[in-house]
Amino acid sequence: MFNRENDWFDAVLKMPDGAVVAKGLANVVVSERSVNFSADFVPLFPLGENLTVVRLHGGNEVHRFVGNVYLSDKTLLRLVSVDDELLTGSEEIYCDRFDLPLELSRHAGLIQKSSVVRLVSLNSTGLTFTCDIRTGFNIGDALFVKSCALRFLSGASIVVRAPLMVGLSSGYRCEFADISKDARFELKCYLRSYNLANNKLF
Repeated sequence: MFNRENDWFDAVLKMPDGAVVAKGLANVVVSERSVNFSADFVPLFPLGENLTVVRLHGGNEVHRFVGNVYLSDKTLLRLVSVDDELLTGSEEIYCDRFDLPLELSRHAGLIQKSSVVRLVSLNSTGLTFTCDIRTGFNIGDALFVKSCALRFLSGASIVVRAPLMVGLSSGYRCEFADISKDARFELKCYLRSYNLANNKLF
């Protein structure tokens, strides 16, 4: 699940007709079925009025929260009795709580070396994995997925684009270099299904 309480994200506050009334930050309190919205200035609304907070990612709307005003002041608004809707594109940012084995191979001269790493996030353009800090990869390395708990990824090739630090492990963000048409279709279906099953909050 993407949401962790006290994590704030870019958001807009909207009227029921879709008109944007403020841009700011929001967070979700799942245990209370509520959403907090904060901005330099928030218009005052009567208690009980129905409003919408929409999460933004890269300027795109990805998650909609609709609820009733419980608290309203000049910088903070709280909605309660919230319902949510995952919007198109949310699967590209929310599928980031994996912990699955992933076997990768690479060529070192005439020798093929294999490494077992952990898949931690996935989207339609690539994936991120972690590994023992002693298992080093370089930007531009071409890697081949030999096996994965997600079988449709087996046979795909990836290219390392950026190193990451994930706790005491090394991490690498990669792009798909070659993935079959059928595998790409299965990937998109899987991402949509995973997103709905794990990230719809209410």
